[in-house]
Amino acid sequence: MNQLRRVIPATIFSIPFLLFLFVLVLVASYLLADNSISGLFSPTMFSTPRGFLLLVVAPLSLILFLCLFFYMLFSHTWHTGRSSRFGRKIFVLLAVLVTVTSLSITLIVGRFTGIAVSSGFDGDVPEALRAAREISDLYQNERKLAIERVSFRFFNGLAIVNQRAMRRDWMDELRVVDAYAAACQVYREDANVTPYGYEAVIETGDMDYFFPREELYTVRDGFFPTNADDRVLRYGKLVRYSNETYVCVYSSLIPTQLFARDALIRTVYEESRVINALDRIMPYLGLWIFFMFCLPPVMMAVLLGYVLVMHLVTPLGSAAEFSGLLVEGNRSFRLVPKGGDEAGVIAENLNRLAEKPAESEKRGDKKASLRL
Repeated sequence: MNQLRRVIPATIFSIPFLLFLFVLVLVASYLLADNSISGLFSPTMFSTPRGFLLLVVAPLSLILFLCLFFYMLFSHTWHTGRSSRFGRKIFVLLAVLVTVTSLSITLIVGRFTGIAVSSGFDGDVPEALRAAREISDLYQNERKLAIERVSFRFFNGLAIVNQRAMRRDWMDELRVVDAYAAACQVYREDANVTPYGYEAVIETGDMDYFFPREELYTVRDGFFPTNADDRVLRYGKLVRYSNETYVCVYSSLIPTQLFARDALIRTVYEESRVINALDRIMPYLGLWIFFMFCLPPVMMAVLLGYVLVMHLVTPLGSAAEFSGLLVEGNRSFRLVPKGGDEAGVIAENLNRLAEKPAESEKRGDKKASLRL
């Protein structure tokens, strides 16, 4: 430790540097709390390295660093003679007061937050969201079942050949099976047809919902991938009949933003499950917030308070040392008063007291010489 004290300059224990370090710790704790608490109720926050880093590693590393820094600061003041018993008493009282006050405020705020979250996310909320998710799944499954019935009835070789021969309007028949039918497209693969190699067999319905002909090569059996902004469900099928290959695409209307709202329901449901799981630790949430995010600024404030207290009680230590010299009869030293506070008054009074005995001795020697 002695070698460490020789390497570390005394400047890092000065008040300006400690103020700068206090601001840095305060900002770091705020950023950690902001990035951690905002994702506290995320279902993936506790299962990712980022969550472990923000919630555990970073706060504990900051606390350990401040503990080491306090040990270095205490060792520095002890070996330089700037530490005093009176200053340590004041520091202990200040540290206890700051810690108890900060802990009490954090527990009160954490308790209030826990009650608010628990009341806002009680057991009925996950159940309601689960029911909404099940209703959404039921609706989508019913719609897909209707679309599959359309495919089974119309997307087969016999139906396509009959339609080419009779040229009926399929939309009325489609809407008997699926009331939300929007468009139906059937194309025959023919390499001689330009520009895309597909001959139109059936194109009926709303052209706004037609699948682009230049992308027909991507059609496979089954439902198309969906996006959040889709307004239709699309179903594709490849029909091979009588040495011919037909590409079929069916589009069915869905409510606006159905998939976006379904994704929102599922996301909120997962988050509500996390909150429901955290309900048991809600009473201790304030304590955890204090140790992880409030304790580093409190420790830094205590460190700064320690330096300020030792700086303020330095004149008292000098006065105590000077009074001991006066008791021993050594009056060759004087105190330099700083400021007009009580410490300065004590220094001036001790200086006057050190001067009076010297004058009386001189007067006593003069009288003695006169008597002789």
